[in-house]
Parts: sequence; C-alpha cells; structure tokens
Amino acid sequence: MPAPRRAPTEVPGLAARRVAADLLDGVLRRHRPLDEQLEGGEASSAFAALEERDRALARKLVGTVLRRLGTLRHLLGTALER
Repeated sequence: MPAPRRAPTEVPGLAARRVAADLLDGVLRRHRPLDEQLEGGEASSAFAALEERDRALARKLVGTVLRRLGTLRHLLGTALER
C-alpha cells in the first residue's frame, strides 16, 4: 500500500513571486498602472496579505522586471528565434 501523500510545504518566497506575476500581468497585459493595482483590487489584497519581507520581494521583482523589460524582451526574442 502506498504511503499517504503529504501536503507540499510552501516554498519560501513563492507567494511573493505569484503576487509579483499577477501585478506584472496587470501592468503588461491589462495596461493598469502599478500604483492603481497596489491600492485596490484583487492583487492589492493578496499583496497586503504578504509578510513585510515578501511584499518587499514582490516590489523588487516587479520593479526590476519593468526596469529591464527591454533587455528581457530582446534576450527572449533572440532565444526564441533559434
């Protein structure tokens, strides 16, 4: 008989990365300003529910991606052409 499966433990920082991905989706696909998303809506409640250090991680991830967006698009475009 197989051993019972345990619930997977939450990977540290995973919730912050999920929130960051949702925020980036809002900015890049839905064309919503980041400040607007942080102030209200579904993403803001998930963001507010994070611990302080996870909120800082999410902000850092979003800021870095948006700042480096041109470079990231270029690198991905080059890699996808192959």
